Amino acid sequence: MRLTPALHRHWLGFFRFNRDYRAYCKAKNEGDTEICARLEASFSKIAELYEDWGDIYQTDVVRDRKAYMEWIKGKEYRFYEYRTVRRVEDPKNHRQRRGHVLLSVPLGNALSDVVVEVEKALDPFYEPSPKGKTRKESPSFFMRLPTPKYKLHDPSGKLNAATVRAFRKAAYVAQYRRVKANGKPLSVTDTVLAIMQDPKNPLKWKLTPEDKAAVKRGTFAKSILGSSEVTLVKRYRKDFDAYVRNTIHGRFPDNS
Repeated sequence: MRLTPALHRHWLGFFRFNRDYRAYCKAKNEGDTEICARLEASFSKIAELYEDWGDIYQTDVVRDRKAYMEWIKGKEYRFYEYRTVRRVEDPKNHRQRRGHVLLSVPLGNALSDVVVEVEKALDPFYEPSPKGKTRKESPSFFMRLPTPKYKLHDPSGKLNAATVRAFRKAAYVAQYRRVKANGKPLSVTDTVLAIMQDPKNPLKWKLTPEDKAAVKRGTFAKSILGSSEVTLVKRYRKDFDAYVRNTIHGRFPDNS
């Protein structure tokens, strides 16, 4: 699965919940070298993450798309893999980006000939060295393809749609932790009820006639004890915490 800006914003959304990184940003802003040193000793990548991303709490770049697109300028190459071939309408307005090359293609030639010539032009980017020559003999032609510094993590080596759905569901369930009833955070059973009452919930849960009757009687919480819904809410909460925890190690989505 190709990394897109939308998936990158999900990573950023989870990263913003990491308390250790928040504490590090605060310490940096206040010049507290003691706290910075302690956190750097505990998390080997935290200083590097700060160097690359800085204080991610200054603006809400997760919810505000315009703010996000402004914030990400110049940082794209650290995360994105560009795999879309596009036509450059006006070379004067073309901005050279890392991992891209601009070619002039003679469209008057036969397509088969053009493809051959394009492949020749791109060979230096994909070959370890030009055929028959060593890197030392042809340094001007040898080109190393840039790769994103940060990649979405998956133990199987490939991020799939199921993994994306899993961390999105974890984020959805976790948001109910910030909801309060009578001044207290929602319990697990209250969370299940809130999800069931949301017609757009990604878990596809709905209140059955029996559930509605139990809500009226005030016995809903007791009626779903031990249910799969309760089990899933607990699991998604745990997964969310793990996703957030591992961002400080430069890994996402990783719920281990």
